[in-house]
Amino acid sequence: MPIEDEGQNKINKLTEKLSTEGINSTTIKLIDTELQKLYCQLEKSGQVSIKLIDWIQYFRRIVNDYNKKR
Repeated sequence: MPIEDEGQNKINKLTEKLSTEGINSTTIKLIDTELQKLYCQLEKSGQVSIKLIDWIQYFRRIVNDYNKKR
């Protein structure tokens, strides 16, 4: 499966989890872990996906905002 498809699947799952469970410490940890994995996969593949990078940045802001409020 191409990294773009795999990454989009992960993004979809994270988005669904956020919409059903909301922002809490569990979802933040999950998002942070999955983003790190996705970013490493992108780096290793040598592929640049602007769409995935945009999503990574979006979720990164959610994680950072959550951590600032704690």
